[in-house]
Amino acid sequence: MRERILITRQEVHTDSMGNHTNVQVPYCRRWAYANRTTGSEEEAGRVVREEESIYFVVRFDEETRQITSTGYQVEFHGKTYDITSVDNYRFRNESLTLYAKEKRHD
Repeated sequence: MRERILITRQEVHTDSMGNHTNVQVPYCRRWAYANRTTGSEEEAGRVVREEESIYFVVRFDEETRQITSTGYQVEFHGKTYDITSVDNYRFRNESLTLYAKEKRHD
């Protein structure tokens, strides 16, 4: 595990006017093993977009056990990835695999 990642969590913040906004806030930093999975392309109208998929393996602990595929993201090498799936291999509580796709800014 030689790559440093930042895991962020979505929280709802309320401003002074009572408006609610979703904000990603730092949750935890972990050392991880990172590897790309197969990439894919998506055609939207006449534009073809490459979609980068990646997975991260982190050690299981009290903070990482809370991570789910909704509301959490990974920041890695200047890019943001939405977590699409979390795998606790054979429920051994030794490591978690976080499958993620690059966040698109449409």
